[in-house]
Amino acid sequence: MRKILLHCASAFLLLPAFSYAQLSWTEKPAMHEVPKEFAQESLIFMEDARELNYKFDSKTKDFFLYRTIHRIVKLQDEKGLEAFNKMVIGPSRSGEIVDLKARTIKANGKVYEIKKSDTKTSKDEYGNTQYHVAFENVAVGDEIEFIYEEKRAVNSFGSELFQFGIPTVSSSFVLSTPDHIKFDCKGYNGFPTPVLKEDEQEKTATYKASFAKIDALKDEKYADPDPNAKRIDYKISYINDGQRANTWADLAKGIYTQLYTPTEKEQKALEKYIKSLNITVDMPVDQRIIKLEKVIKEQFVVNEELTDEAYERLDYMIEKKTTTERGIFKLFANAFDLLQVKHEAGITANRFKYELDEEMELWNYLDIYIFHFPETKKFLLPTATTMRYPALGAYVEGNKALFCKRVSLGGVTSSVQVFREVPRSKIEDNITALVATVNFNEQDLSPQIKMSHSFTGASSVGMRENVTLVPKEKEKELVKALMFVADEESDILSYQFNNKGLEHYTDNKPVEIVAEIKADKLIEKAGSKYLFKLGDIIGPQMEMYREEKRILPISIAYPHVLKREIIVHVPQGYKVSNPNAADFKVTYGQQKYGFISSHSMKGNVLTVVIEEFYAQPRYDATEVEDFRKVINASADFNKVTLVLEKI
Repeated sequence: MRKILLHCASAFLLLPAFSYAQLSWTEKPAMHEVPKEFAQESLIFMEDARELNYKFDSKTKDFFLYRTIHRIVKLQDEKGLEAFNKMVIGPSRSGEIVDLKARTIKANGKVYEIKKSDTKTSKDEYGNTQYHVAFENVAVGDEIEFIYEEKRAVNSFGSELFQFGIPTVSSSFVLSTPDHIKFDCKGYNGFPTPVLKEDEQEKTATYKASFAKIDALKDEKYADPDPNAKRIDYKISYINDGQRANTWADLAKGIYTQLYTPTEKEQKALEKYIKSLNITVDMPVDQRIIKLEKVIKEQFVVNEELTDEAYERLDYMIEKKTTTERGIFKLFANAFDLLQVKHEAGITANRFKYELDEEMELWNYLDIYIFHFPETKKFLLPTATTMRYPALGAYVEGNKALFCKRVSLGGVTSSVQVFREVPRSKIEDNITALVATVNFNEQDLSPQIKMSHSFTGASSVGMRENVTLVPKEKEKELVKALMFVADEESDILSYQFNNKGLEHYTDNKPVEIVAEIKADKLIEKAGSKYLFKLGDIIGPQMEMYREEKRILPISIAYPHVLKREIIVHVPQGYKVSNPNAADFKVTYGQQKYGFISSHSMKGNVLTVVIEEFYAQPRYDATEVEDFRKVINASADFNKVTLVLEKI
């Protein structure tokens, strides 16, 4: 994603040159003591130090960021040894490793050092040199230490992540810069915000923070590790005591300049194109938006590999029907203007990776374009090619977005920034429904099931695309994957798709798959009885039976409900001896989560009704035991087997 960003790197040329002391290691290292809470871990970062220095390069006459990482790793067992007896050290895409050294520190005090010249090298996918470090004479109980410095082009924004799948005993952050440059820094999720200390004599500004004992981020189910990990974000805010730089207002102005200043040639090409679409300003505003979105998303190819800026000119992209994400953003914005659709153009981020913080003017995570329509109070994602207004992906719901709001004064138009929260979808809009009617062959009691599986709202994302775009020869394969009970495609006796088409994102009609399926695998003979695997009809379910101490909040992609109804026509001459096996009730209130199933019997028809729901997208980590019971109730239902006995 090429974002609309402003950078301050050129201003560094106004600053004097000076040097910094480098990170170094202890000449005679001692083994570290492992905290008791980390004693069972395979690997431990005993030290994780980051130092960021902005330095002048006398050869290029430019400033660069020199980033140093210094780590000491304790190898606790064979698993840890296997993971860290060798490693590859490489730069970022625009960087280079300027120096590195590493060593093995034995429990008996011996040290085996590795220099940069001792390592093998290779090229990464961008052609940068990366270094292969193989630690010498390393064994369980040893420590390995490495330190390397990377030279990077200056960027106005950055982040340092301090929480991983490995626990850390001691973490530290140091950012050093000439005192002409001022940064804003902020710690997240418990990591402290760096403290500024200025040295008037050296004319330097240093920002420091440290933290002790960071838990490992384990692979937890229903969790978003990225936005919840301990980290520090930083950005350049002042240069040479001038006006504040890289503000949200600057970003809004950048959006305005990129989108709303077409040339005369571009404007004429756009007017001709819009005229050809038969969309008129007297149509209801919703219809103008819907029709324009359908045409643009069906006609234009978005290709982020394009480097020729011509593809971001309206006239050229209209001719070629190809552009970038930024180009399609521009096309929508100017087309909305021609069609008199009031709108605000904005930018946001994937909330599973980053949650926009108004207090910290960090632009580098913002990479998703979005429109807001004041008249309808709805939103549109211009680069989500298969989505349709007003549906939004769960990855933006609940995150904030910055919008460029245009204002006119005295005939001059400019922009101001406005923050809006992208609305979350409602639980009643996000429904997965399953209805299954089971009949048995009178001869061998083999079951045949008529199934209807339907999806609405956020629950239909992906499913609408699958059903709409699947090739004819792959349809049965898709049905088999969705219906769970067929062993082979030949078991699918008939099927049909209802409400196909991406346009149903707009009206939220349920996309539905209906099928008749032979389900021989659901029945087993046990002496004079038959065992019918009722629970398999709902498909495989997630389980949370074994988990360590919960670290992260519980995250659900979106509020949703799963409604299932299973109607079993018990064969003549038989009865279900254990219908209560289908009854579950694990619930913590309609505003939280629950799994409830119950049965009823009328004549020879057994009906099981199931409702599983998650009313909120997030729950505190302290609720994990209650949440686990609901998840596991669903998994336990999978195991429900009805016993059919002769009367």
